[in-house]
Amino acid sequence: MILLFLLFTSTAFSYQWKNEYKIVLDYHLTDSPLLNYRDDKIYWQSFFEALAWAESEFNLHSRYKEPGMKDYYTNGDLWSEGMFQLSQQDKMLHGCEYFKWYGLGGDRFRWNMSDTKHIFQARNQIHCAVRIMVNQLQKRGDVFTDGSPYYWSVLDKKNRGWIKFLNHFNNIQKRNKLK
Repeated sequence: MILLFLLFTSTAFSYQWKNEYKIVLDYHLTDSPLLNYRDDKIYWQSFFEALAWAESEFNLHSRYKEPGMKDYYTNGDLWSEGMFQLSQQDKMLHGCEYFKWYGLGGDRFRWNMSDTKHIFQARNQIHCAVRIMVNQLQKRGDVFTDGSPYYWSVLDKKNRGWIKFLNHFNNIQKRNKLK
Protein backbone atom coordinates (compact mmCIF):
# COMPACT_ATOMS: atom_id res chain seq x y z
CA MET A 1 0.00 0.00 0.00
CA ILE A 2 0.95 3.60 -0.18
CA LEU A 3 3.49 4.89 2.28
CA LEU A 4 2.34 8.43 2.75
CA PHE A 5 2.44 8.33 6.44
CA LEU A 6 5.64 9.70 7.55
CA LEU A 7 3.44 12.75 7.57
CA PHE A 8 3.32 15.40 10.15
CA THR A 9 6.78 14.67 11.46
CA SER A 10 7.18 18.29 12.44
CA THR A 11 4.54 18.06 15.14
CA ALA A 12 4.46 16.62 18.61
CA PHE A 13 1.54 14.46 17.50
CA SER A 14 3.26 12.60 14.69
CA TYR A 15 3.14 9.34 16.68
CA GLN A 16 -0.63 9.56 16.79
CA TRP A 17 -0.91 10.59 13.15
CA LYS A 18 1.24 7.76 11.88
CA ASN A 19 -1.05 5.24 13.53
CA GLU A 20 -4.39 6.91 12.89
CA TYR A 21 -4.26 8.72 9.58
CA LYS A 22 -3.94 5.78 7.20
CA ILE A 23 -6.29 3.52 9.17
CA VAL A 24 -9.10 6.05 9.38
CA LEU A 25 -8.76 7.37 5.83
CA ASP A 26 -8.59 3.88 4.32
CA TYR A 27 -11.70 2.92 6.29
CA HIS A 28 -13.65 5.98 5.19
CA LEU A 29 -12.45 5.89 1.59
CA THR A 30 -13.65 2.32 1.03
CA ASP A 31 -16.90 2.66 -0.94
CA SER A 32 -16.96 6.37 -0.13
CA PRO A 33 -18.87 8.96 -2.18
CA LEU A 34 -15.53 10.81 -2.22
CA LEU A 35 -14.24 8.17 -4.64
CA ASN A 36 -17.13 9.00 -7.00
CA TYR A 37 -15.77 12.54 -7.15
CA ARG A 38 -12.20 11.42 -7.65
CA ASP A 39 -11.28 7.73 -7.56
CA ASP A 40 -7.78 8.22 -6.22
CA LYS A 41 -6.86 7.48 -2.61
CA ILE A 42 -3.52 9.29 -2.96
CA TYR A 43 -5.39 12.42 -4.00
CA TRP A 44 -7.62 12.25 -0.91
CA GLN A 45 -4.73 11.48 1.43
CA SER A 46 -2.88 14.49 0.03
CA PHE A 47 -6.04 16.59 0.18
CA PHE A 48 -6.71 15.94 3.87
CA GLU A 49 -3.05 16.42 4.78
CA ALA A 50 -3.05 19.83 3.03
CA LEU A 51 -6.37 20.72 4.65
CA ALA A 52 -5.06 19.94 8.15
CA TRP A 53 -1.94 21.99 7.43
CA ALA A 54 -3.92 24.98 6.15
CA GLU A 55 -6.37 24.86 9.06
CA SER A 56 -4.01 24.27 11.99
CA GLU A 57 -0.52 23.31 10.83
CA PHE A 58 -1.37 19.82 12.19
CA ASN A 59 -1.95 21.09 15.71
CA LEU A 60 -4.47 18.81 17.43
CA HIS A 61 -4.92 21.42 20.19
CA SER A 62 -5.50 24.39 17.93
CA ARG A 63 -8.51 26.55 18.91
CA TYR A 64 -10.10 29.49 17.11
CA LYS A 65 -12.99 31.64 18.31
CA GLU A 66 -15.38 32.13 15.41
CA PRO A 67 -16.27 35.84 15.32
CA GLY A 68 -19.96 36.57 15.71
CA MET A 69 -21.01 32.91 15.80
CA LYS A 70 -22.84 31.13 18.63
CA ASP A 71 -22.55 27.54 19.78
CA TYR A 72 -25.84 25.65 19.26
CA TYR A 73 -25.40 23.74 22.50
CA THR A 74 -24.35 26.40 24.96
CA ASN A 75 -25.40 29.58 23.14
CA GLY A 76 -21.91 30.82 24.07
CA ASP A 77 -19.02 31.57 21.75
CA LEU A 78 -18.39 29.09 18.95
CA TRP A 79 -14.93 27.57 18.97
CA SER A 80 -13.34 25.64 16.11
CA GLU A 81 -10.93 23.07 17.50
CA GLY A 82 -8.25 20.61 16.53
CA MET A 83 -6.33 20.09 13.33
CA PHE A 84 -9.42 20.37 11.10
CA GLN A 85 -10.96 23.17 13.18
CA LEU A 86 -14.17 21.33 14.03
CA SER A 87 -16.88 22.46 16.40
CA GLN A 88 -19.27 20.66 18.67
CA GLN A 89 -22.22 21.46 16.44
CA ASP A 90 -20.64 19.17 13.83
CA LYS A 91 -21.97 16.29 15.89
CA MET A 92 -25.48 17.35 14.96
CA LEU A 93 -24.90 18.96 11.55
CA HIS A 94 -22.57 16.37 10.03
CA GLY A 95 -23.07 13.19 12.04
CA CYS A 96 -19.74 13.30 13.84
CA GLU A 97 -21.05 10.94 16.48
CA TYR A 98 -17.59 10.05 17.72
CA PHE A 99 -17.33 13.32 19.61
CA LYS A 100 -17.93 13.52 23.32
CA TRP A 101 -18.11 17.06 24.63
CA TYR A 102 -16.75 18.06 27.98
CA GLY A 103 -17.52 20.98 30.18
CA LEU A 104 -20.91 21.90 28.77
CA GLY A 105 -22.01 24.38 31.38
CA GLY A 106 -18.60 24.09 33.02
CA ASP A 107 -14.92 24.01 32.23
CA ARG A 108 -14.39 22.95 28.60
CA PHE A 109 -10.78 22.11 29.26
CA ARG A 110 -11.39 19.33 31.77
CA TRP A 111 -10.90 16.29 29.63
CA ASN A 112 -8.84 13.17 29.51
CA MET A 113 -6.63 12.98 26.41
CA SER A 114 -6.83 9.18 26.54
CA ASP A 115 -10.60 9.30 26.11
CA THR A 116 -11.21 7.85 22.65
CA LYS A 117 -14.25 10.05 22.00
CA HIS A 118 -12.64 13.42 22.60
CA ILE A 119 -12.57 16.05 19.83
CA PHE A 120 -8.79 16.41 20.13
CA GLN A 121 -8.18 12.76 19.20
CA ALA A 122 -6.73 12.46 15.69
CA ARG A 123 -9.07 9.61 14.75
CA ASN A 124 -12.14 11.66 15.64
CA GLN A 125 -10.87 14.69 13.75
CA ILE A 126 -10.20 12.66 10.59
CA HIS A 127 -13.52 10.82 10.84
CA CYS A 128 -15.47 14.05 11.10
CA ALA A 129 -13.48 15.85 8.37
CA VAL A 130 -14.26 13.03 5.92
CA ARG A 131 -17.97 13.16 6.87
CA ILE A 132 -18.09 16.92 6.34
CA MET A 133 -16.43 16.57 2.93
CA VAL A 134 -18.90 13.85 1.89
CA ASN A 135 -21.75 16.17 2.93
CA GLN A 136 -20.18 19.04 0.97
CA LEU A 137 -19.90 16.92 -2.17
CA GLN A 138 -23.49 15.74 -1.83
CA LYS A 139 -24.79 19.30 -1.34
CA ARG A 140 -22.43 21.32 -3.55
CA GLY A 141 -20.96 18.80 -5.98
CA ASP A 142 -17.39 20.07 -5.50
CA VAL A 143 -14.73 20.23 -2.80
CA PHE A 144 -13.73 23.76 -3.74
CA THR A 145 -15.91 26.85 -3.66
CA ASP A 146 -15.68 30.21 -5.34
CA GLY A 147 -16.83 32.88 -2.92
CA SER A 148 -19.25 30.90 -0.76
CA PRO A 149 -17.46 28.36 1.48
CA TYR A 150 -19.40 25.34 2.66
CA TYR A 151 -17.30 24.57 5.74
CA TRP A 152 -13.58 25.30 5.42
CA SER A 153 -12.75 28.75 4.16
CA VAL A 154 -9.31 27.56 3.02
CA LEU A 155 -11.07 25.57 0.29
CA ASP A 156 -12.67 28.73 -1.08
CA LYS A 157 -10.69 30.09 -4.04
CA LYS A 158 -11.47 33.66 -3.03
CA ASN A 159 -10.12 33.25 0.49
CA ARG A 160 -6.52 34.06 1.38
CA GLY A 161 -6.16 30.64 3.08
CA TRP A 162 -6.71 29.02 -0.33
CA ILE A 163 -3.09 29.74 -1.33
CA LYS A 164 -1.76 28.07 1.84
CA PHE A 165 -3.86 24.99 1.11
CA LEU A 166 -3.00 24.92 -2.60
CA ASN A 167 0.76 25.36 -2.10
CA HIS A 168 0.91 22.57 0.47
CA PHE A 169 -1.28 20.30 -1.67
CA ASN A 170 0.95 20.84 -4.71
CA ASN A 171 4.09 20.12 -2.65
CA ILE A 172 2.57 16.86 -1.39
CA GLN A 173 1.59 15.85 -4.92
CA LYS A 174 5.17 16.50 -6.14
CA ARG A 175 6.58 14.49 -3.22
CA ASN A 176 4.27 11.58 -3.97
CA LYS A 177 5.25 11.55 -7.66
CA LEU A 178 8.91 11.22 -6.67
CA LYS A 179 8.24 8.01 -4.75
